[in-house]
Amino acid sequence: MKGNSPAFSLNDVRDTDMAFLRELRRITMMEAVTRHHPWVDSDQDKRVALHLDSTKVIVVDGRAVGMVKVLRGRKRMRLSQIQLLPEYQNRGIGTAIIRGLQEECRQLRIPLRLRVLEKNRSRGLYELLGFTVTGHGTHTLNMEWNAS
Repeated sequence: MKGNSPAFSLNDVRDTDMAFLRELRRITMMEAVTRHHPWVDSDQDKRVALHLDSTKVIVVDGRAVGMVKVLRGRKRMRLSQIQLLPEYQNRGIGTAIIRGLQEECRQLRIPLRLRVLEKNRSRGLYELLGFTVTGHGTHTLNMEWNAS
């Protein structure tokens, strides 16, 4: 995929990707998670392993640089997780992926939903891409994008 971002591909998860996915979560989520509760490796490993069949590894120039987890349903789509190594953030990759999901949702006429930690910096990106807050959880915000 391309746009103003570097060329990237979305690859199925292989067994050999698991160590990368655990380390990626630690690098990208530890600060946000520990604002609310202690980091427990076993709990975070469960988050990594959840819905692996809906997970894609983001690859740039042959290197795994992130992941995206999307749960697709008939009436809605949920962006469950998107994480990029810090050196690949702010380069348009996440925006390109989310815009692609928005286009898919536009064609299917379904909303795109996500949940984000209240103090996660990515909230600003979601708002720029047209997501609005639809509800609050404990330390989280529910957000939704609709084509209409």
